[in-house]
Amino acid sequence: MEVLNDLFEARDRDLVVSIELGKSVLSDAWYWNKESTGFYTLDIPPKVQHFLWRAVSGCLSTKVQLNTKHVNVDLMCSFCNMAMESIFHILSIVVMHGLVGIFQALIRLVPLMASSSSSSSSSSSSKQHSVIVLMVPFLAQSHLNQLLQLSHVVSSSYDIPVHYISSSLHNSQVKSRSPTPNLATRIHFHDFPTPHFLSPQPTKTPNNFPNHLIPSFQASIQLRKPFSELLTKLKTTAERVVVIHDLMMSYVVQDSIFIAPNSEVYVFHCVSAISRVAFIRDAIGESSFEPKIPSPDGTLDPSFEAFIEKQVPFMKANKSGHLYNSCRVVEGDFLDFISEKEVGNYNDDDDDMKIWVIGPLDTVTVFFNINGDSSLDKDYYLDWLDKQRPNSVLYISFGTTTFLETKQIEEIAIGLEKSGVNFIWVLRDADKGDIFNEEEGIRGKRSDQLPKGFEERVKGMGMVVREWVSQLEILGHPSTGGFMSHCGWNSCFESMSLGVPLLAWPMHSDQPMNAALVTEFVKVGLGVGELGGNRDGLVSCCVIENVVKRLMCSDEGDEIRKRAEKLGVELRKATAEGGVSRMELDSFISHITR
Repeated sequence: MEVLNDLFEARDRDLVVSIELGKSVLSDAWYWNKESTGFYTLDIPPKVQHFLWRAVSGCLSTKVQLNTKHVNVDLMCSFCNMAMESIFHILSIVVMHGLVGIFQALIRLVPLMASSSSSSSSSSSSKQHSVIVLMVPFLAQSHLNQLLQLSHVVSSSYDIPVHYISSSLHNSQVKSRSPTPNLATRIHFHDFPTPHFLSPQPTKTPNNFPNHLIPSFQASIQLRKPFSELLTKLKTTAERVVVIHDLMMSYVVQDSIFIAPNSEVYVFHCVSAISRVAFIRDAIGESSFEPKIPSPDGTLDPSFEAFIEKQVPFMKANKSGHLYNSCRVVEGDFLDFISEKEVGNYNDDDDDMKIWVIGPLDTVTVFFNINGDSSLDKDYYLDWLDKQRPNSVLYISFGTTTFLETKQIEEIAIGLEKSGVNFIWVLRDADKGDIFNEEEGIRGKRSDQLPKGFEERVKGMGMVVREWVSQLEILGHPSTGGFMSHCGWNSCFESMSLGVPLLAWPMHSDQPMNAALVTEFVKVGLGVGELGGNRDGLVSCCVIENVVKRLMCSDEGDEIRKRAEKLGVELRKATAEGGVSRMELDSFISHITR
């Protein structure tokens, strides 16, 4: 009431309090009537009309309005985080797209804008937080997504202010693909400019590494200055500033402890522990440790290795600890190896260097009931899945960085058709550095590379999807019984946590090591192509047909599926109350809020 008293006259305050929120988004439509003139009118009492007039005439404190009055606020819309928050945007865009009803939008403006006004008008009058968290992700989809998931958990479940820091391009990218856009309202996004970089089309490379993304990776180096300027501004707003950064952003955050003596810096590892072990093992010459782990030789491109070299001097400096999106249930031995061989060498004078293993983050968000809006229309491919038998559908996706040549796509199609197995195949081009740049044609769609008549012949049996999909919803669907994957860590971990066995087809980077984890260690999958060494050869339709049938139509596949389902239960328990990952996450939060 104090907030309302400050913002409104008594009659307007009482009016705001008296209006009940609609029971559903659709209920607001009942108030509108189309007149003979062709215009729509709102049949409401005069006092409500007065309140509406205040809104459209600029007398409500939207963020744009506050900014015109020299109040320092983030201009992004509190409802959708996709555009500046003006009253026009809220009434015409937010309401029109069904994010909230019109009365819900107007009423929710009151506490949201009051909060923005009171906390941002001046640093001297604002309440100082005990802790704030700055997330600094690497500019690649899987890395962006993992730190966004952690941001959701920290902000929504532990009520700690979170600032998510990236380029304006990549903030737009991660928000547009988020399965939980409603939660973005609790995160402070900071959009920083980067210099113009080339965004070429994906092409085939000898080592399958996505060289076309290197220009955007190199552009991330330029975030050092704006990050430092933001840290200078934010360091006075909290007793402790916690910086959580992707390992590949070590260069960008190197000045943290010097700019903000009240800061602590933690490294977030977006890759599996087994892949870290592979690189550490080769570096220190302990090749005898777990020989089933493939060598990382040839998995990275020299230009990316040069980018990593720029990070190395700052990877070990002034770190307070390490976070892994992994779980001791599946990678306990590898995490112990890392603790012994690597982390102990980061700060020789710090015997308390800590590792927190807090994954799988996708099931952490489920445990905390952090999910999307179930009232939204279901995607057509999920409707199709609803009509299939349990465990009967193979999901096929090769992630956001994999480029497949036309000949390989044809072999996959023929192999799937000959197998007779139901499938959903996500067939998209690999992401460009700028996913919104369509100058060189329609991005993300591959319509002319399938065998002639393929989609007609498999109609009813399978489905080809050419847009971004909700992978978690597909993997979590009871009809999904297998996943043919490139074995990026996000995909592997999501599949394991949801109890879905894999057909492992690694391409580059950490993927061969992840494939070995799946097939050789936890044994919840089968290999498709070469897991190590030469991964450049064409995989024939006969090989694909055979391995699909082994997983989906055999006793061997049933046994693998049982192991996968058991592992999924164990991983989900790990993030539930009393589970090992949940306790480590709670321990980390207790540590930074001590």
